Amino acid sequence: MAVYGDSLLNSSTSRWRWEILASLPGWGTLERTEWGTAPGDHRDQMEADARRGWKVRVAVIAFYGNQATPCTAGRDVETLYRADLSWAVEFWSSRGVPVVLVVPPGPVGDEPLSAGARAALAVAEEHGLEPVDL
Repeated sequence: MAVYGDSLLNSSTSRWRWEILASLPGWGTLERTEWGTAPGDHRDQMEADARRGWKVRVAVIAFYGNQATPCTAGRDVETLYRADLSWAVEFWSSRGVPVVLVVPPGPVGDEPLSAGARAALAVAEEHGLEPVDL
Protein backbone atom coordinates (compact mmCIF):
# COMPACT_ATOMS: atom_id res chain seq x y z
CA MET A 1 0.00 0.00 0.00
CA ALA A 2 1.42 3.36 -1.02
CA VAL A 3 0.49 6.26 1.24
CA TYR A 4 0.94 9.89 0.16
CA GLY A 5 0.08 12.76 2.46
CA ASP A 6 0.99 15.70 4.61
CA SER A 7 1.47 16.24 8.35
CA LEU A 8 -1.97 14.94 9.35
CA LEU A 9 -1.19 11.55 7.89
CA ASN A 10 2.42 11.73 9.00
CA SER A 11 1.51 12.40 12.62
CA SER A 12 -0.89 9.43 12.71
CA THR A 13 1.48 6.98 11.01
CA SER A 14 1.89 4.62 13.96
CA ARG A 15 -1.87 4.09 14.22
CA TRP A 16 -2.72 3.51 10.57
CA ARG A 17 0.43 1.47 9.92
CA TRP A 18 -0.52 -0.86 12.79
CA GLU A 19 -4.12 -1.10 11.50
CA ILE A 20 -2.95 -1.97 7.99
CA LEU A 21 -0.40 -4.54 9.06
CA ALA A 22 -2.81 -6.13 11.55
CA SER A 23 -5.74 -6.35 9.16
CA LEU A 24 -3.87 -7.12 5.92
CA PRO A 25 -1.30 -9.86 6.64
CA GLY A 26 1.52 -9.92 4.12
CA TRP A 27 1.01 -6.30 3.08
CA GLY A 28 3.57 -3.59 3.57
CA THR A 29 3.41 0.17 3.45
CA LEU A 30 5.31 2.53 1.19
CA GLU A 31 5.06 5.75 3.18
CA ARG A 32 5.44 9.09 1.44
CA THR A 33 4.20 11.58 4.00
CA GLU A 34 5.82 14.93 4.55
CA TRP A 35 4.89 17.92 6.68
CA GLY A 36 3.59 21.01 4.90
CA THR A 37 3.17 19.43 1.46
CA ALA A 38 0.40 19.55 -1.11
CA PRO A 39 -0.57 16.82 -3.60
CA GLY A 40 1.49 18.36 -6.41
CA ASP A 41 4.63 18.05 -4.29
CA HIS A 42 4.30 14.27 -4.49
CA ARG A 43 3.77 13.98 -8.24
CA ASP A 44 7.41 13.18 -9.07
CA GLN A 45 7.53 10.68 -6.19
CA MET A 46 4.40 8.88 -7.41
CA GLU A 47 5.87 8.64 -10.90
CA ALA A 48 9.19 7.38 -9.51
CA ASP A 49 7.43 4.79 -7.32
CA ALA A 50 5.52 3.49 -10.35
CA ARG A 51 8.72 3.33 -12.44
CA ARG A 52 10.57 1.45 -9.72
CA GLY A 53 8.03 -1.33 -9.98
CA TRP A 54 6.71 -1.19 -6.42
CA LYS A 55 3.80 -3.61 -6.22
CA VAL A 56 1.27 -1.02 -5.14
CA ARG A 57 -2.07 -2.71 -4.40
CA VAL A 58 -3.80 0.44 -3.10
CA ALA A 59 -2.84 4.13 -3.13
CA VAL A 60 -3.99 6.20 -0.16
CA ILE A 61 -3.94 9.96 -0.71
CA ALA A 62 -4.55 12.44 2.11
CA PHE A 63 -3.79 16.17 2.19
CA TYR A 64 -5.25 18.90 4.38
CA GLY A 65 -4.82 22.07 2.35
CA ASN A 66 -1.24 23.31 2.65
CA GLN A 67 -0.34 26.17 0.36
CA ALA A 68 3.24 27.19 1.04
CA THR A 69 5.25 25.12 -1.43
CA PRO A 70 6.38 25.97 -4.96
CA CYS A 71 3.69 23.79 -6.57
CA THR A 72 1.02 25.96 -4.92
CA ALA A 73 2.46 29.38 -5.72
CA GLY A 74 0.01 31.69 -7.41
CA ARG A 75 -2.76 29.10 -7.52
CA ASP A 76 -6.17 29.13 -5.86
CA VAL A 77 -6.12 26.44 -3.14
CA GLU A 78 -9.35 24.67 -4.02
CA THR A 79 -8.59 24.76 -7.75
CA LEU A 80 -5.06 23.41 -7.33
CA TYR A 81 -6.17 20.68 -4.93
CA ARG A 82 -8.92 19.57 -7.31
CA ALA A 83 -6.47 19.45 -10.23
CA ASP A 84 -3.65 17.76 -8.33
CA LEU A 85 -5.85 15.24 -6.49
CA SER A 86 -7.55 14.39 -9.80
CA TRP A 87 -4.15 13.85 -11.39
CA ALA A 88 -3.13 11.48 -8.56
CA VAL A 89 -6.39 9.50 -8.74
CA GLU A 90 -6.11 9.20 -12.52
CA PHE A 91 -2.40 8.32 -12.32
CA TRP A 92 -2.93 5.34 -10.03
CA SER A 93 -6.28 4.30 -11.49
CA SER A 94 -4.76 4.15 -14.99
CA ARG A 95 -2.32 1.57 -13.60
CA GLY A 96 -5.11 -0.57 -12.18
CA VAL A 97 -4.44 0.57 -8.61
CA PRO A 98 -7.50 1.33 -6.45
CA VAL A 99 -7.33 4.73 -4.76
CA VAL A 100 -8.51 5.69 -1.28
CA LEU A 101 -9.03 9.43 -1.03
CA VAL A 102 -8.98 10.68 2.55
CA VAL A 103 -10.93 13.85 3.28
CA PRO A 104 -9.38 16.26 5.80
CA PRO A 105 -11.08 16.64 9.18
CA GLY A 106 -14.31 18.57 9.11
CA PRO A 107 -15.10 21.99 10.50
CA VAL A 108 -15.45 22.82 14.15
CA GLY A 109 -18.71 24.46 15.11
CA ASP A 110 -20.03 26.67 12.34
CA GLU A 111 -16.82 26.80 10.30
CA PRO A 112 -17.24 25.96 6.61
CA LEU A 113 -15.38 23.03 5.04
CA SER A 114 -11.79 23.84 4.17
CA ALA A 115 -10.76 24.30 0.53
CA GLY A 116 -8.83 21.03 0.77
CA ALA A 117 -11.90 19.16 2.06
CA ARG A 118 -14.17 20.64 -0.62
CA ALA A 119 -11.64 19.66 -3.29
CA ALA A 120 -11.25 16.10 -1.96
CA LEU A 121 -15.02 15.59 -1.80
CA ALA A 122 -15.46 16.94 -5.34
CA VAL A 123 -12.68 14.72 -6.72
CA ALA A 124 -14.10 11.67 -4.94
CA GLU A 125 -17.50 12.35 -6.48
CA GLU A 126 -16.06 13.01 -9.96
CA HIS A 127 -14.15 9.72 -9.89
CA GLY A 128 -16.80 7.59 -8.18
CA LEU A 129 -14.77 7.10 -5.01
CA GLU A 130 -16.14 6.73 -1.50
CA PRO A 131 -14.27 9.40 0.51
CA VAL A 132 -12.76 8.27 3.81
CA ASP A 133 -12.43 10.39 6.96
CA LEU A 134 -9.11 10.62 8.74
